[in-house]
Amino acid sequence: MELKKIIDRGEALVMLGLDINFTQLDLIKSYKKLVKEYQLKMEYNENNNIFSVVANDLYNCSIAYLTLRNEEMVHDNLETSQPLLIFTDASVYHNFDYAAFAIVVENLSKNFSVPEEIIKKYNIIAEDSSSPDICILTGFIKNIDVNTAEIVGIIAAIEVFQFHAIETVQKIILYTDSLSAKKVLTDDMLPPDTEIYSELRQRFKEILSNSDVELIVKKIQAHAGHLMNEIADTAAKNRCALENNI
Repeated sequence: MELKKIIDRGEALVMLGLDINFTQLDLIKSYKKLVKEYQLKMEYNENNNIFSVVANDLYNCSIAYLTLRNEEMVHDNLETSQPLLIFTDASVYHNFDYAAFAIVVENLSKNFSVPEEIIKKYNIIAEDSSSPDICILTGFIKNIDVNTAEIVGIIAAIEVFQFHAIETVQKIILYTDSLSAKKVLTDDMLPPDTEIYSELRQRFKEILSNSDVELIVKKIQAHAGHLMNEIADTAAKNRCALENNI
């Protein structure tokens, strides 16, 4: 029979160094930090008694994490039952300096903030056409080709919204009308003649491996009447025209 230790909420908060207003992101960061510290102690200490104490501390830390995680995952169904829906699209004018992308999001259950470094990296702005129900962001990058712009748009969307999704316990379903971008990022191996995008693929994989976000990428038909995709298409084209002074 498996023995299960019970730790109350207050004790779990103390163990993980959290206050009562912690978020899921705070919980995950604190737990990962403590696990890393315990692992280092066990790796560099050959004293069996100390090793046993540290192993027990690690076990208690894990129980504390599970206690708080299970408690915080009991959310209002309106918040957690619906995934975060993200639609991305890109716009490129040949022989112009910049390419643009748009990120359109539904089912945001709370306000969110974008880290300043992400804003600067992708030149992100919130479009005036955003509403309480739909968030519209656009960004621009150096114009390399349309596939690069599509891929970067997807990566930017994940970087912007991954922590929100973790905090609200929402999985992300991301829609793109670029089959090439989807295959580059999600196929088991790079498709033929796409080695130019290998660094972007690696960046995508690293983001997911370092995050607890659940992501599904789906292909959507372009210009087939999907409202969110059309909004993304228009926003990307407008931002591209603006940045290239067209």
